[in-house]
This record gives sequence, structure tokens and C-alpha cells, in this order.
Amino acid sequence: MRRPYFFLLLFLLSTACSQRAFKTIEWEASSKQKPPSELSAPHNAIQVSLPASLEVKRWHQKIGGYKVKNLWIQKINKRGKAYYAKGIVLDSLSVSFYTKLFLLKKKEKQILHQLASNGTLLEKSLFIAQKQSHLQPLLSLTYLDPQETKVTEFLVDGHSQIISQKEISNHFIQGIGMAFEDSSLDQPSIVPLKYLKGDGHLHGKFLKVFSATQPIQNPSNIFKYSPEGKESKAFNSVQIYYTLQKFMDWLQQNTNTRLPFLLKVKANLPGSKKFYFRGQIWIADGDGKSYKNIPRDASILCHEAAHAYIDAIAHLPSEGEGGSLNEGFADFLAAAFTNSPYLGNVAYLKAPFKRNIQVPLTVQDMNGHLYHDSLIVSSTLWDIKKQIGTPKAVQLAFQTLAYLGPNGNFKSFIPAIERAMKELTNQNDVKEILRHKGWYEL
Repeated sequence: MRRPYFFLLLFLLSTACSQRAFKTIEWEASSKQKPPSELSAPHNAIQVSLPASLEVKRWHQKIGGYKVKNLWIQKINKRGKAYYAKGIVLDSLSVSFYTKLFLLKKKEKQILHQLASNGTLLEKSLFIAQKQSHLQPLLSLTYLDPQETKVTEFLVDGHSQIISQKEISNHFIQGIGMAFEDSSLDQPSIVPLKYLKGDGHLHGKFLKVFSATQPIQNPSNIFKYSPEGKESKAFNSVQIYYTLQKFMDWLQQNTNTRLPFLLKVKANLPGSKKFYFRGQIWIADGDGKSYKNIPRDASILCHEAAHAYIDAIAHLPSEGEGGSLNEGFADFLAAAFTNSPYLGNVAYLKAPFKRNIQVPLTVQDMNGHLYHDSLIVSSTLWDIKKQIGTPKAVQLAFQTLAYLGPNGNFKSFIPAIERAMKELTNQNDVKEILRHKGWYEL
């Protein structure tokens, strides 16, 4: 007789816990209190720089690995230090709510089958939504319709009911393309092409890709081509746009930096040429002897795009010690993005890779050769990345470039990086790497 009352009590407790889970947090530096743990911003937080050295960071709270929609935390930094923060957060989720999440996840295959006629599935995510004072798990499914004219998001609840259906639109058009998502090159996928102007070309807000051999054009901004045969060159142009826009977004997320100019890329050139000059990149497809499918090698594309950022921040030369610094920073930024010390490992045919920046070279190994000496720089930055993490290492690299300037050389590297790392809490770890690499002996 007592069991029904026990389950009723358990239900009431879980419901009450859910209702009490919301809390508002507000903190300011003048309070002298330690910031709440919820104020640690994730690496992908939205960032906006404002005058007077203010920076806004804003992100969705996640709990149990699930995003809580419309529960934002906003943090303001002043001169790089936490200044003010406010948000609504969840302390915890009840056992019964985790059960609801699990049951909706279990129904996912059945729901996908029911919605299959809506076209090609582009994205799916399970998240937590706020409904008045209660929570509910929802499944978000985004489809490209069979005629490839629009993208629609469906929200499905725990009863497999569609509670919302809407066409997704942006100020800048989000096109659709076919590209490889990673270096495995196993199978191309349908991918978003962000920030397109909507003129039917691969022309975006920050990046423009055009072909040396054929116009890449589609009035509906759908760029789906085969990686093989006569469509391979068009495919390669789309691959360049997708990879470089992803790289540029990654740099913006980690450093809050956008290029002050539109980066242009001329693709499908003959041979194996690949270089950057004054805001433009030239990328060949490969000669089939030394290189093949260069546009499908993210390390090469990002290396050339990194030169654009180095040019904008420091305007380092292309020769001498400044040239080695230029190449070393470009290699490091590309490797940090791919999270691999190997460059050219996809396109280079004569060896497993063209360069490896995880090498034991020190400043004492300098021989005056451009790329050899660049490895001293890139391997130093790579070791620092392993010690302090990718976001901080990339920020440190950008700030060091700013202090190096157009006349940067190996001797000015130490004063530049020491000025840049004043905000780091683990300066001694970085200095030990610099000492081990022989930089203080110059």
C-alpha cells in the first residue's frame, strides 16, 4: 500500500527540484568576491569588442552536456579582466528529466524516418528548452528540401510531435555545398557555406573564391559538385571556401580578430603553386607528381590564409629572419587549427608530409635557410601550445606578432613574446620552453 505513495513523493520531489533549479547570478569586480564557477566562458562564446577596452562574452549554459536554450550568461571584461556578469542558470536536472532526455534520444531513429521526405538532413541536436517555469527536452532537425531551395528547422518534443517548423534565414545567406569535413577525405558531406552575399557566387562577407578555369555559379546558392571527374575543379573551389571560412571563424573565436580586408582566393591554377601576396591567395590543384588535390589539404590552405593575418598584424617580410618568423607563425597557426604538427600530409606525394613542426631544433641550429629556421619558431610555439592550451597559445602568437612588427627578427622575438605574455598566469612555464629552445642565448 505504501509503494504508490513512495512514487508520488518521488515525483513531487523531482518536480519541485526542477522548479527550484533556476537561479539568477550577478557579480561585479567591486564586490571583491570570487566570481561564481558558472562564469567561466567556453572557447566558443560569442565575443564583441567595445570601446574603452570593454569586451562582451555571451554563451548558452550547458548542463549534462546539453545546451539550455535561451538561458544566457553574459560577462563583461574591462581591460582584459572580469568586470561584471549576469545570467540565469540551472543548478541541476532531476533524474526524471534525464529519463525524458534518454527516451527522446531513443525515439530519434523513428522520428528521422518520419521526416525523411523533407529532404537531406543537415544538422541534428538534442537540447533543453524552457517552457514557462518548466523544462522540456527537444530534438532540433534541420533539412534541405528535395528541390534544394530552402532550409527548414523542425522542433520535435518527447511525444514525437512537431511543435515548430520554420524556414531559417540570415542577413547574409547561408549557402549549401558539398565538401570534406576533415582530413580523412572518406566521404564528402553537405556543409553550410556561411556569410555568402547571395549573388550566386562563392563571394562572402570575409572571403571570396573564384576559379581560374570556370565560373562557379548557382543562383540558389547551392554548390553541390562531385569530387571526381569533370566537377572536381568546382568541388575544389567549394572545399577552399568551406575550409578557409571555418579557419577564419576559429581565429575570430580564439582571438576576436577579423581581417581588415576581403581575402580573395584564385583556385584551379595549373601546377603546384600556392602563395599569398597582398590580400590574395593563389592555389593550384597539384601537378600529380609532387602534390595532388592541394585544395583538399587544410594545412596548406590555412598556412596561406595565416599569412594574411600575419601581414595585417605585423607585416613581416618574406625573406631573411623576418621571413622565417613569417613562415613559422603561419605553420603554427595552421597546425593549431588542424591539431596536428604535420603540414602537407594530405596533398604532398613524395613523403607522408611536407613539414613536421614537432622537432627538437633550437636557436643554436640556425643555418640561414628560410624554412629550416622557421621550424625553430613553429616548434617553439607548438611546445607552448601543448603547455598552455590552444586558445591561449594562439592569442599569445597574435599578440607577439603585434609587438614584432615589420622589422621583427629572431633577436626581437624574446622581448616581443615577453610583452605579450604579461597577462598569462603560467609565464614561468612558457619561459622554461623559451630557455630550452635557446632563445635567451641570442
